[in-house]
Amino acid sequence: MASLPKVHQEYYDLLKDSFTAVMGMLWEGVDDVDPMKVVIFVLVSTLTERFPNSPLKTTIPNVDSMSKEAIFAMFQEDDEFDNVTSEFYRLAVDSGQRAKMDKMGEILGQLFEEVLEGKGEGTVDEEDAQRLTEVKLTSKGWKDCVPSFYLIMFRMLFQICDINNDGTIDQGELQAMTGCDATSARFVFNAMDTNGDGQIDEEELVKAAAAKGCSGCSLM
Repeated sequence: MASLPKVHQEYYDLLKDSFTAVMGMLWEGVDDVDPMKVVIFVLVSTLTERFPNSPLKTTIPNVDSMSKEAIFAMFQEDDEFDNVTSEFYRLAVDSGQRAKMDKMGEILGQLFEEVLEGKGEGTVDEEDAQRLTEVKLTSKGWKDCVPSFYLIMFRMLFQICDINNDGTIDQGELQAMTGCDATSARFVFNAMDTNGDGQIDEEELVKAAAAKGCSGCSLM
């Protein structure tokens, strides 16, 4: 099983930007939002954006075409994508990271409470909420949870790419999921296959994806 990665700084920034964007999207309905649904949505939407051929593409709706009411409903307690949520929690437990994910949800919940209280008192507008989000998502408590979040994301990524479920990824599977050309797939594959056995295992994928950052690795 892959160990907790030391993630590239770019990933901290990506996660902060993603949650800040979702916070803006939820401004009008933050009082009804389940924080862990937001965590899972950001994880899944990040993967589907990077992997156009992923089966996860059909799991979550396209928020660009949704009404505000539908968006708010998606983040409430009634789960719209049960299978992904179940897999998220299974991987969190299996990786020993459930406590960190619960902490991430707790921090988001605190943020929502602060925003909701400020809205009620008339002391927080949408721009203030964005600033509060920036502060909360650069706190030490939040940063301590980020590697755990990405470990789960990268393990889910491995499962996506392992099309035949044999526990490894070959070059063809990598190319199929990323949609890149054969030359690019071979370059990325060879960089990740650190032991040169012609296959990528979970540990190799997690280490490579975590270390290189989004711009440095075509896989993420």
